[in-house]
Amino acid sequence: MELYDAENATRFDTKVECESWISDRVVRFKLKVVHGKDQSGNFALGTMQKSDGRIVVMSSDEFKLTSLDEPLANYAFALEQEDKTWLAVMGMGD
Repeated sequence: MELYDAENATRFDTKVECESWISDRVVRFKLKVVHGKDQSGNFALGTMQKSDGRIVVMSSDEFKLTSLDEPLANYAFALEQEDKTWLAVMGMGD
């Protein structure tokens, strides 16, 4: 697996610390309308799709849960690197 920007990532001593960091965050998405064509080739009205996600810390004083928030754990996992540190790694979609 190729890691991007690993040199700037926060490193953790244990898997538990890394997983705790992940579980304290959500991804806050924006919605955008995407237009297209249906199976017959006719113009179809847009559908709402998630876009522009950013990571938000739930334990901050300003945090308020919204309907566009999803747990970071849906997209990230703890990965051991060089048998000594752990990184929170985002999985890439297909």
